[in-house]
Amino acid sequence: MEKEAASAPVILHGSTASSGFAVGTIWLVTHRDLDIPSDRIPEEDVESQLQKASQVLRRIENQLRELQDTQRDREILEILDAQVQIIKDPELYNRVRQLIEEEQRSAEYALFRAFNEFIQLLRQTGQEWVKDRIIDLQSLRDKIIQQISGSDALQSLARGSIIFAEELSPTEVIEFSELEISAIVMQHGGTTSHSVIIAQSLGIPCVVGVNWRRSQLDGVDLAAIDAGRGEVIINPDGQMLSDFRGRREEAEAVDKNLIRISRLPSRTSCGSVFHLRANIEFEEELLRVRNYRAEGIGLLRTETLFLRQGYFDVKQHVLFYRNVLSGTGGHTVTVRLLDVGGDKLPGKRLEEPNPFLGWRGIRMLLDEEKLLNDQIEAILTVASEFPDRIRILMPMVSNVSEIIEVKRRIAGVRDRLNREGIPAPEIPAGIMIEVPSIAIQAADAAGAADFFSIGSNDLTQYVLAADRGNERVSGQFSATHPAVWKLIRTSYEAAEEAGIPISICGEMAGKPLLAAALLGMGINDLSMNPASIPFVKQLLCNYEIKIFKELLESILKAADGKGADAGIADWQKKYIN
Repeated sequence: MEKEAASAPVILHGSTASSGFAVGTIWLVTHRDLDIPSDRIPEEDVESQLQKASQVLRRIENQLRELQDTQRDREILEILDAQVQIIKDPELYNRVRQLIEEEQRSAEYALFRAFNEFIQLLRQTGQEWVKDRIIDLQSLRDKIIQQISGSDALQSLARGSIIFAEELSPTEVIEFSELEISAIVMQHGGTTSHSVIIAQSLGIPCVVGVNWRRSQLDGVDLAAIDAGRGEVIINPDGQMLSDFRGRREEAEAVDKNLIRISRLPSRTSCGSVFHLRANIEFEEELLRVRNYRAEGIGLLRTETLFLRQGYFDVKQHVLFYRNVLSGTGGHTVTVRLLDVGGDKLPGKRLEEPNPFLGWRGIRMLLDEEKLLNDQIEAILTVASEFPDRIRILMPMVSNVSEIIEVKRRIAGVRDRLNREGIPAPEIPAGIMIEVPSIAIQAADAAGAADFFSIGSNDLTQYVLAADRGNERVSGQFSATHPAVWKLIRTSYEAAEEAGIPISICGEMAGKPLLAAALLGMGINDLSMNPASIPFVKQLLCNYEIKIFKELLESILKAADGKGADAGIADWQKKYIN
């Protein structure tokens, strides 16, 4: 269809999923609503339709295997292998054959319906972890239908195109990367979705949550993306393109400076040493960990791997931990035990009035003995390969007795592995300080735990009884509230008295001014999103500890969060502005 005259520029915004700049031709992906005729076929066509179905499945399998040959990333290879296994699933083909032979349906309809039945079964589980799997199945289904009907339009996709889609599967992102696209814009999908993580790994700029409309793209060829700002410009004019290119050059200069800052020694101007570590969940994040010189992993989240699979696979977790440890030099990796609750546990859909105060974290793990033992086994199995480099972190601890019981379980698994001839050394087992009861009893907890790691997000939420995800009370959620900081100080003093390490791994650590106040308190081990490291390091390196103590005092003496914010602003004006 001939395109209409170009319209005026349109600027849209979304959430940054993978940073970067791009200018390119718009390529619209719209293949979610397929209309497949359900008419019956003549009996004499049954055999040819069976052959047609078999041929397209073999063709797709071969394409996936060829794509595997071009990849080296383990996560991507696993995704593609999972797709191959779906294609080869005998139950899937048996259902397709049944629909063709018994109901006399076309190959297109049989494949479409068989995939939809499987997708519907997954939807009925009500589990959050199946979302990425459903998206991948939908894209695989659509790819099969497009190929069997001869309508696969990707062959005409130009290099450097910008993909506009409602949602993409991880496999689609991989396939688009092979065609050298320059960026992705999605209406749906979160910044931690599987497809976004793959885009980050492949270095593809990506913006999600962009409310673009089809009518805005009609008659338009060009788009410009500043993914770092979450900005999408449809049909940019000459001045916009000029400004955009200047902005890109500035951003490249900033990136170089951030890398330079990351390579500075981690010392304040008065010589006090601090440690900046990374919070990660995916292997693909290791590149940024290395680029920003993180001193290991202060928080390795393990929930996504577990939830994606729908069960705990010891071998997969061993491989995951091994790869993370291999990718972090000689630094320490702190593995948090599964922090999920009854609302996410595969096979056990529990409805709780308030899941944040319910059966989750270490409470759930102590009840699910096999699950806890499996994860301990995976961690201990890797520990002997990387001596003194791995630690266990317990989430949602509220009683000292929980620490004692988990350490008893660890000892039991360690003894069993050693009896089986699998070396399993003793490793530190610490706790998250995120429940007020354990912070108040920090002195007792320090006698049982090997280290503390403060989870400031949940600690703030529980101390202030304010759910930051609830718009009505999110204003009450204040990371600067002195009540929160007094509990952090209580925990720090208990750790110091007991002689155990203490760190902080919540968002507070990644905010430069709050990181400075924590350093003023004496907490010099901070873990954060890797991208925050150079910004935090820049502030910490440029000043003395004594003025960070002033900043801390301005928070502790305030009456509430607003007062603390005012004190921080005054300090900033005095020393930074």
